[in-house]
Amino acid sequence: MEELERLREEKTRLELEKQLQAERKSLEAERHQYESEKQKLAYIPDKVKKPNTELKLGQGPFLIDDFEDNDLWSPYWNEKWLEWTGGPAKLSVSIDANQGANRSSSSIKMEYKLQQGGAATIRMGGPFKARLKEVELDNTLAYDLSRFKKISFYMKGSKDSTFFGKPRRILVTVFCYDDQVKNRKGKFSAYINKTVIRPDKEWIKVEIPFDDFVPSSWTKYHVVGYAAKPDLHKVLILAFGFSNPKKDKAMTVSNTVWLDEIVLE
Repeated sequence: MEELERLREEKTRLELEKQLQAERKSLEAERHQYESEKQKLAYIPDKVKKPNTELKLGQGPFLIDDFEDNDLWSPYWNEKWLEWTGGPAKLSVSIDANQGANRSSSSIKMEYKLQQGGAATIRMGGPFKARLKEVELDNTLAYDLSRFKKISFYMKGSKDSTFFGKPRRILVTVFCYDDQVKNRKGKFSAYINKTVIRPDKEWIKVEIPFDDFVPSSWTKYHVVGYAAKPDLHKVLILAFGFSNPKKDKAMTVSNTVWLDEIVLE
């Protein structure tokens, strides 16, 4: 009887051990699956929401980008800085971890080369055609910047002003949706800063009131029915760039320019 009882206990112990082993394997598999999913999520950009709500209803300044994350994604705007060139132009855009303004460590670096009629910009807000299409379908998807009075940023260039030439002026462009205008590219107008601002070899802070923005030359020549001032309730894209118009009769121009701490205030 004792031997039979001992065998029963041994059988029960073995069954319990097998059950515990199965449970451990199940828990280990679940843990591996959890770690795998967490690792995948770590590589997905944070796209919780567009900045529309904070731009319209938030309080205080809105930081577009300080470039401290060392990539071309703005963690504040939830979009990527996109390059654009028009006409005979070359542009290279990168993050420079060796240049920073206002006690920061990084900035965005634009290296451009423009022939006559060329232009180069970096743009924030998404691909232009896609932005225009989505706002045409739903006006509420436009960026509402109406609570801000100005845009500010730090800027530095690699070239000196000389008697024979000056670095190209920076053009900050606000593209605004407007269903009352007509042009061959869509229902929008473009506005640039009227005040001439040029890069210097030392960091300078630039502040441009939105009252300073006027219709661009392209808007004047190609858009019918445009307004005198940008409608900040319906912004599509913000752009920062340089041009070499044909009317300037300039030869090929080039420069390296750094931008940092871009803020709506």
